[in-house]
Amino acid sequence: MTEEPHRRWPLSSSAPSRAGRWLPALVVVVLVGGVASAQSPPSLSDYAGRYRLQGSMEQARSTLMRAADHALRDANALFRTFARAALPERVRIPRTFRIETSDGDVEVRADGRAMRGAPDGRAARRRSPVGEPVRLTYWFRRGQLVQSIAGEEGSMTRHFTLRGDRLEVTSVLRADRLPEPIRFDLVYRRR
Repeated sequence: MTEEPHRRWPLSSSAPSRAGRWLPALVVVVLVGGVASAQSPPSLSDYAGRYRLQGSMEQARSTLMRAADHALRDANALFRTFARAALPERVRIPRTFRIETSDGDVEVRADGRAMRGAPDGRAARRRSPVGEPVRLTYWFRRGQLVQSIAGEEGSMTRHFTLRGDRLEVTSVLRADRLPEPIRFDLVYRRR
């Protein structure tokens, strides 16, 4: 028994012609979306450049303090007061970053203070910009540059993510005295 063509569609007999109109558009949307999501992540050399903080320093400090309040929410009041007072002095928020890559190394300058190393995940002994001994580690994975600086009192890990001319920097501060890490996000623009 042969079925009539219009009976295959649950809608009226004009349904195949409607589908014929929107189906090519759907295919284009799927293909373009697939191409956009299949773009390769940035390479390490794509990060090379100068970046300036988007927004004011007051906004950046406010972001840091909100993150600290969240991390310290379960700490006792005296510790919370002490930690909040010490934080702006101990955590420098850079106005600028300059990232350079050469000879297989990466150098990140935060407000002119340089830290250089190989992005291979191995720790190297260095001196911090203020002269303290630290372990510096860089790694580059899935298009993201990560810098970890660890000293006696704690560590700061920065996750740099490049999106066009935007450099998104997620900083994570860890210390034995902190009930949980302080994590905050700032955005920088390529200059």
